[in-house]
Order: sequence, then structure tokens, then C-alpha cells
Amino acid sequence: MSTAPSAATDPRRDQVVADLDLTRPGLEIGPSYRPLLPKAQFPTVETLDHADAQTLRAKYREMGHPEEIVNQIVDVDHIWQGGSLTTAVPEGRTFAFIVGSHLIEHTTDVIGFLQDCQALLEPGGRAALVVPDRGYCFDYFQPLTNAGAAIDAHLYPQRFHPPGQLLNHLLYAVTRDGQLAWGPNATGAVELQFRDLDNVTEWMDIGRRQEEYFDIHRWRYTPSSFELLVTDLACLGYHHMRLIRAPRPGGHEFSVTLENDPSWTPEYDADWRLRQLLAIEAETVAATGRLRASAAASEVTVAPTAGGWRSRAGRLKRRLLPG
Repeated sequence: MSTAPSAATDPRRDQVVADLDLTRPGLEIGPSYRPLLPKAQFPTVETLDHADAQTLRAKYREMGHPEEIVNQIVDVDHIWQGGSLTTAVPEGRTFAFIVGSHLIEHTTDVIGFLQDCQALLEPGGRAALVVPDRGYCFDYFQPLTNAGAAIDAHLYPQRFHPPGQLLNHLLYAVTRDGQLAWGPNATGAVELQFRDLDNVTEWMDIGRRQEEYFDIHRWRYTPSSFELLVTDLACLGYHHMRLIRAPRPGGHEFSVTLENDPSWTPEYDADWRLRQLLAIEAETVAATGRLRASAAASEVTVAPTAGGWRSRAGRLKRRLLPG
């Protein structure tokens, strides 16, 4: 698909938006200084962010970003001030597509986010999202998001991330060769990002007070776990945003396209869920094997071996899926 105005070639962007008609009205959520669809090249795209462009530029200057980065921030059409994203857009306004990069993992309510996309899209409209892969970023040691955790956050909402989630980021975040994200071929050393607990009281207080946003990854996925979560939540009636194809991996991230399909009412399929769980296990094993292989050359002691993990996954698959 990807009908688009003439624009400079960008392989990453081309993969993300391959299923969108870019000549139609669209919305990019949270483009900041790295818009997937810059307005100069894609004039049908409007933007939604938490502040206007002037405020965002001042924010990133204060954070020490160079001017060439700051100057990539585009004018913001819709300013979101908390709550549902739909409140930032004129009532009844819908779009043919939505794009968002490294966004869904930061939300306080992933179900609410899917529902907001659904409300902002016309029937048949599509949301193209870029999502970090838990196996290849600082979330590596954190658990994957499941339907139960997503439902708890939706039914018992908090405006900002709670103290336990902030603490977990402090305790478990890692870098590899000094980077917060890496690809499958990375070989550098793995280290904890935070070497002490000097900030723990401050972080926990921020979570308890619920007065300001502190940026972390609340939700964590692999390609198959994302597909499982979206389907589980749809089976339970929380949304009808249907994945139109399998997630597409790309280095430390993957891209997905979901379609607003009011007719999609998937039934619970235990056999399919088992296959997804085994696919998640295989993805985890692959990331673990690569991490252990490089860690063996460092001062980090790990066990069992990467081969042991692969063998265990193979035995599990043969035992649970005969034939």
C-alpha cells in the first residue's frame, strides 16, 4: 500500500508505514524531535503532543540536545493535557491512519491507548506503531506485559506511573556496551544502568505523590507477546484493533499495523495461544543466547549455556506440540 507523496527514502519509515495510505488525513502521536512523517514531506499529517513546539524545543535544549536535533521539532496541532487522547482532538474528528514510535510502552494504560486509537480512527483506519523489543533494550531483565497487568492498570487507573514501576526500572535497567538499546548482533558487555540506590527515595516519592510524570517503560513486549496481548484483550472485549499482519522485527524494535475493525470479535483459541507462548519462549531464548554468548567473554558469570537454553526450548516444543 503505502501510497505517499514524494519523500526521501527511509527504509525504517517505509517498513513502518507500508500498510498506510499517506495521501489521506493522518495523525502522528508524540513525534517530538524524531517525526516518522515530517510535515514538510507529508502535508496531510497532523501532530499530537503534550506541549506546543516552542515548549518542546525549550525542554530539549535544557536537556542538552544540540540545535540540529531541537530544530527537527515540528509545530503541534493538538496538545494533550492528560486523560484520553481523544480530548486533544475536536469531538468527532477521525483520521485514516495514526503513527507512533516508541510510544505505547510509556503509557499508563495500554488498553486505554488502544481504545483511544480506535476512537480516533475511521472504520478501517490503521495505526502503525514502532515498539521496542524487550530482548534488545534496557528492559531485558523485566517481565513481559500480560493481559492481567494491562487490565489491572485499566480498571484501577493512575494518572502517572506508580512507585513500584519506577523502582523496578531503577533496579533492573541495563545497558549493553553503554547503549540503552542494541540489535541481535550486539557483542558488548552488559551492565546495570544504575550502580546504586541513591535515587530510590526520590523516585518512590514521585510515584506516591502522583503529581508529575516520570518517564519509564511501563509495558514490555517481544513481537509475539505483543500479538498475544492484543488478541487476548480483544477476546475479552476491550477493543477491536486487529493486527493485519505479524509484527515485523527490525533490530532493537519491531513494527505493527492495527486496523480499526468493528466486526472483529475473535474467539478464544487455546491451540493458537500455546503456539504464541512457544514463539515468545523462542524469542526469549534467542535473545538470552546472544546475551550469554557475549557475557561469557566478560566478567559476568551466567548459566546455563546458550545451547542449554536452546535445547530446553526444543524439548518443550516437542513435548507440547506433537508432530
